[in-house]
Amino acid sequence: SELPGSARSKQRILGLQQTTRCRFARIRVSWSDAVCRPHSNRHRRTARGACRRLFKALSYGCVPMPVLVINCGSTSIKAAVVEPDTGRRLAELKVERIGSPEATATFNDKTPTPCPSSCEEALSTCLPQLLRELPADALITSVGHRVVHGGSQFRSPTLVDDNVIAVLEGMTDLAPLHNPANVSGIRAARELLHNVPHVVVF
Repeated sequence: SELPGSARSKQRILGLQQTTRCRFARIRVSWSDAVCRPHSNRHRRTARGACRRLFKALSYGCVPMPVLVINCGSTSIKAAVVEPDTGRRLAELKVERIGSPEATATFNDKTPTPCPSSCEEALSTCLPQLLRELPADALITSVGHRVVHGGSQFRSPTLVDDNVIAVLEGMTDLAPLHNPANVSGIRAARELLHNVPHVVVF
């Protein structure tokens, strides 16, 4: 039998959501291939085509495209998953007393729980739990990292690769309390979310 108008509309939206999620998954694969093989024209064309199709679908506003932002300090970590178009926070993480046996993690202002005391271990443990707090259809599209000091080489948002990390490690003297923590956070997040772009902001 013929579906009512409202039911047909809902069915079209659900179909678009599913298609968009599939296309986004293909973009993640294409992005990984392009990073691993940057001189491959085929992978660049695949990524560009997938991006065009995805953003056309996103113009209908069917699928949220959240960004994970991370700020690793000398004694604390703050992270949040944010919708760029609205600024709404979908999930939050606060880790306090890094470097101390009393380190704790708090998710969405709930009761603090014990966590590893080092920055990298804390993120490796807590980020998966933070992502589990997200709605089922929320897919992380990119990760932003705050870095205290980029020296004279980095003065604007920069796409992260192994070379960028190596250069930042060489700038420890410029911010000895913060840059090492920043780099540790980048390493942990890239290990967990290796199929999306990571960007450092200064």
